[in-house]
Amino acid sequence: IKSTIMTLKERYANEDTISLIAVLEDSDNYTQECISVVKKELEKRDFDDHFKKGVAESLLREKIKKMLDEFDPVNEKIIFPESRFLEDEEIRIILKEEFDIFLETREAMKIDVWKYAIGGIL
Repeated sequence: IKSTIMTLKERYANEDTISLIAVLEDSDNYTQECISVVKKELEKRDFDDHFKKGVAESLLREKIKKMLDEFDPVNEKIIFPESRFLEDEEIRIILKEEFDIFLETREAMKIDVWKYAIGGIL
């Protein structure tokens, strides 16, 4: 009788490269055994560092956007994100860029009450 249980090696051999990088970038949610299997699988695929960094940056930007959207400034502190593929300075720059975009978006979404009050009078 053949087992229908898939090993970690088999499971991650079938995953796309972006998903593998996502596992490594969010490694706190995976076991050490899983991380080890994913690293080996990613090494077999022989993608250059530029590609890996690009994927990691994209994943990080999405993570930061989500973090900022859910952030409660009264009860939380912003946690500096980590990456296996990006340097701290690169992360800092991305965090600042996304924070600036977040502030611009929030500012643009504010309703200027004075415009409506004056518009209603005219």
